[in-house]
Amino acid sequence: MHERVPYIKNLELSAGAFITLNNNIILANGNHETIAKRICNNLSPANQKLFELWKDSKYISEEDFLVCVLLYDKVENVLNRSITTASPRPYERLYNYYLMDWDIIRQKPIIYNEEKKAFEKLHTGWEYSDQIDLEDKYEIEEIKKNVPFEDRYLFLKK
Repeated sequence: MHERVPYIKNLELSAGAFITLNNNIILANGNHETIAKRICNNLSPANQKLFELWKDSKYISEEDFLVCVLLYDKVENVLNRSITTASPRPYERLYNYYLMDWDIIRQKPIIYNEEKKAFEKLHTGWEYSDQIDLEDKYEIEEIKKNVPFEDRYLFLKK
């Protein structure tokens, strides 16, 4: 089971923020590129090695590396309420945000293929959530249909 990201009111969550796999929220104090560069400069040794391979490949965006390879979630826009993720279970992970009308923008995960010595997008199965994740999505949609927005906070999950 993936841990859910705790819901933070949008006034506290800024565009350009990243959410790590263990739900640490790294707030932006500049544009997306600036925060992504700062995070990439402070990676663990294993992820730093992967990032060096990334920089040598056709992919160049630090943001894409964080989202598609390390599976961070990225807050795109606070006003339009959108988060980009490559999580295999986005509705379970971002349950509270989806419940509170945030759009979940899905990207294909990217893995490093040791045999080919290259990064590859996952093409099969990424667009389909597993049964647990789909149950979360349907549950949220039922709540949205039947509960006014101002009362949805009662259904937020830890």
